[in-house]
Amino acid sequence: MKKTMMGAVSIGALAIASTLALSAGTANADTPDVAAPIAAAQQIPATADAIDDAAPHDPQADFNAALGQGATQFGLATGVGGLVGGLTGAAAGCALGIATGGTLSALVSVGTLTPLGALGGCLLGGSTVGGVGTILGGAAGGIPVGILSIIQGANNLHAQGDL
Repeated sequence: MKKTMMGAVSIGALAIASTLALSAGTANADTPDVAAPIAAAQQIPATADAIDDAAPHDPQADFNAALGQGATQFGLATGVGGLVGGLTGAAAGCALGIATGGTLSALVSVGTLTPLGALGGCLLGGSTVGGVGTILGGAAGGIPVGILSIIQGANNLHAQGDL
């Protein structure tokens, strides 16, 4: 136990003495100067100036970009859905109007259907069912895309550290 304690004290004393000698500048000529490489390593590289000039992170700009992207996707989906729904509704409504002679309630026979009744039925059915088709098509296309756009925007904001 005495030897171990004595060895630890002597190693500690040598470490303190060498530290004091190096700091006082009284090191032997054989001892390499370790302060110079440390000082050189602590210098800031020239590329640090480019990092400092970078624009700061703007969470509001990220939020606005995510909102704009979601609005664009939602608008495109509702527009396409409304177009498809309107055209499909107009075609189905026109056929229904012709078949009912413009009443849209009771089927008429071909013998009693006049050309004017068929044209009026097509216009009435196409505009009525086409308008409803536009609303339903816009909702059918826009609602799922709107939900997915919100999820995508939240994921993007979370990945950038804004949420």
